[in-house]
Amino acid sequence: MERTRELTAKTEQAIARLLDENLSLGLIITLHRGNAAPDKLPTLIAWIRTLSARGVGRIRLHLLESDSFHIRQKFGLTTAENLHALTQFEALEAELGQKFFDIFDDMKRMLGFQDYKASCVWRGCDSYNTEAVQSVNHLGLLTNCGRTTQDGVDFLKAEDHGYERYLALYHTPHEHGGCQDCRFFLACKGYCPGTAIHNDWRNRTEYCDLLTQLFERVEAEMVAKGQTPLSLHPERAQYEQIMLTAWAEGKNPSVGHPKGDARLIPLSGNGARPEGSPRPPFIRLAWGSADARAIWEPRMVGIRQAWQVLELISVREGLRACALVTLSETEFGRLHKRAQKYGLTYAELPPPLGSPKKDDRFVALSASTTASGGALANFQTAWHAADHAEIGRLLGYPACCIAAFQKNGAAHPLQDPIWQTALQTSGVPKTPPESPPYQEFDNDPHTNILLTPLGIHPVLHLPCTFTCAETLSIAQKFLHLGRENHLSGEMNDLLSILSWPVEWSALHGIAEIKTPLFKISTQTVATSHKHTLRLKSSAFPETGVHGMKFPFLG
Repeated sequence: MERTRELTAKTEQAIARLLDENLSLGLIITLHRGNAAPDKLPTLIAWIRTLSARGVGRIRLHLLESDSFHIRQKFGLTTAENLHALTQFEALEAELGQKFFDIFDDMKRMLGFQDYKASCVWRGCDSYNTEAVQSVNHLGLLTNCGRTTQDGVDFLKAEDHGYERYLALYHTPHEHGGCQDCRFFLACKGYCPGTAIHNDWRNRTEYCDLLTQLFERVEAEMVAKGQTPLSLHPERAQYEQIMLTAWAEGKNPSVGHPKGDARLIPLSGNGARPEGSPRPPFIRLAWGSADARAIWEPRMVGIRQAWQVLELISVREGLRACALVTLSETEFGRLHKRAQKYGLTYAELPPPLGSPKKDDRFVALSASTTASGGALANFQTAWHAADHAEIGRLLGYPACCIAAFQKNGAAHPLQDPIWQTALQTSGVPKTPPESPPYQEFDNDPHTNILLTPLGIHPVLHLPCTFTCAETLSIAQKFLHLGRENHLSGEMNDLLSILSWPVEWSALHGIAEIKTPLFKISTQTVATSHKHTLRLKSSAFPETGVHGMKFPFLG
């Protein structure tokens, strides 16, 4: 308490000096049981009156955000208490005769087609690259808003912006943590990801009930004045589809026209993405530190380039009969020279149904000596017949893994292969049915395929289990082949990365994969509840970042 009183006094002294120097001053006040419970609220309101009289012009009210469930339980206000406090602040604002608290003004803007003037919590924040907050860490590097730091790690900003959270929330039912069919979705967008249910940014805010009641009040006020709020607008569905299309393109435009009228914004790519259609593929990456990125990003590029070589050498050396590669238009133009270099022949294949990229070229390769009527012809026949067993055999996959794919992947395309592999490893989840599914194994780098979205993998197939002996054997052969072909450094780096502890989780069609150096998010099959898989290891890298949760506990 003594330390708290000392810091409080310093804060108030800083406020007083800023006002004495006639400097513009705004405050953020977080509402919690210690300052906004019914018995404490009058004191807080009296203090704000004093600040207003001294010249403080704006105050942002924050609902309590904490990484700790126990802190939220102890200090968080109930929905009724938060509503009571905010109602009192709204009355205070009317008494002071000015727009003092941003939350009330923002909610009116969001329903009044003026969202471009609202604060970040309403505007579709990207937790991997928070547009409104440019935090600077102790090394002078840009990091994200602290409200999104749920693991105790100040991740560097991702290089791109993504709005997969809002695409997922729009299609996820309310009972599963989403915003489906909510008429306030474009106004709220699930609110700040830092306040998401269970501290998982893929869920909507835990303050949904409170915000719904507040929006209903604003909505009723607008209707009473003869205005049509966004939530009741006859073209709301069109606005939603336009925003979904924009988010899928990596854009986050305003709902309202810059002049404030209710016209649709013209966007590139005319036409909305049909409701319920698959979201476009994406991979987002955020590094935990600049040192980690400087050391490991070039090594990861080297590993991906090494695999491009290994895919072809493994066919030339007889490790498998065929290779299947996916190439861009530019890469396809260089294929002939590469195939000649490794003594291979090739044939282009028709893209499979549901191929995510229309411009991809699918190519099968085999050794030139087997071209006429041999492996390549057999592969083409199997490809056209969708004969997964024969395709897998020609690609050198283990029979057990081919059988698992036919059972789970081919027959049940909506099942997530990672989770199916985890189930096949242990048989059943470790948690009771009423709890979120959870699996945990010791990490064997030879079967760790969780970083495959980054091109970091030990084999080219999906193992039937995380303990598959056949997969381990094939991984060792690829590692040996790489070392024989002057790729020892890349093979050592590959083993190092795959040896680290790693967590994979899936929720609402978004997979998040965390290692001690970075985290990535990518598309996966939509699940109503969170599925979590952890591969444990003591191989914590020297440049790994430390945090409060697995895998940052090294």
